[in-house]
Amino acid sequence: MLCKGSHISFFVFSYPQIVDFLSIGVTLSADIKNILNTNLMKQEVLFLLLNEYADWEGAFLAISLNTGVIPGSEVKYIPKVVAPTLDVVRSVGGFRTLPDYSFQTMPADYAALVLVGGMHWQSPEAEQVVPIVQDALQRGKIVGAICNASAFMGAHGFLNDVKHTSNTLPYLKQFAGSAYTNEAGYQEKQAVSDKNIVTANGTGHLEFTRELLLLLHADTPEKIDAAYDYYKNDYISYHLIWTAIASTFAYILIVGLFVFCRMEYYINHLQQIKVMSVAVWLIGGYIGFLILFEVVGFCIYRKRYKKAQKYLEEYCRELKELEKIYNNEHLRQTKATILRSLNLEGTVPNDKFTGI
Repeated sequence: MLCKGSHISFFVFSYPQIVDFLSIGVTLSADIKNILNTNLMKQEVLFLLLNEYADWEGAFLAISLNTGVIPGSEVKYIPKVVAPTLDVVRSVGGFRTLPDYSFQTMPADYAALVLVGGMHWQSPEAEQVVPIVQDALQRGKIVGAICNASAFMGAHGFLNDVKHTSNTLPYLKQFAGSAYTNEAGYQEKQAVSDKNIVTANGTGHLEFTRELLLLLHADTPEKIDAAYDYYKNDYISYHLIWTAIASTFAYILIVGLFVFCRMEYYINHLQQIKVMSVAVWLIGGYIGFLILFEVVGFCIYRKRYKKAQKYLEEYCRELKELEKIYNNEHLRQTKATILRSLNLEGTVPNDKFTGI
């Protein structure tokens, strides 16, 4: 009887807990289903990478899409990588990236196609990108191109009907050749958005990110601008905060030393001291002291920021020079290969061989 009674009492006591447990299970199942449905509803943004791609040029856009424009924002898109094959692609910085899709397996439906700059946009593998861009534009997809990828767009006539930018107009004309006929549409800006095409120069990755986020409606314009300001100006803001903290401690120290040096005077004239006047004097002095240091700090850190930008621009110019060297070497090797195949190596000087 004890066993039977204990069994019944256990069942009666545990029944509500069992119901709660089952209801929790149903809730969790519904939550998981909602998460799966949400992920399935997210559109993909395809980042097209060639070997020796510029790893920084798509980084800010990718993180904004994958985690939200600002922390806690809604995530509407999933970044995916497309490359000529499913083999690893290597960046100029040495990163090895495993693609999600090859040119043959990439999906037909996606939100945007982003051509990330690099050193191979004049190579044979870049020619395989032409029909991909043509198809994207014909179907009204958003297409972004930065640095040498923007010059690639010009070289195939994709910029002839839109406002655009690139790595300077002379560079674009040299890179694109006769296929580029829209010199009037060129704008000397970090990034330009027109219709469904966004272009940017090699130092405009933050502006490139902002324009694509706006075109994708990834978040409100206010939040997108706030994220842009954070990445663009955070170096200056961060140091201004520390300048304010340091100047506050400096002011307290100066006032403390001043009071300490005149301690005997203040003790003897304690009854005559007007507290409100002293408070106003101290607060006014602090505000003036703080403003002075912030202005000086802003000038210093802005100068450093501009200097860093200049170094980045010089780095991009060096990359372009490296690309020219690479292309010349590639051309020389191609000539040598053709001559060997024709058994003419050594009979025709390289500088006289103009058939390529």
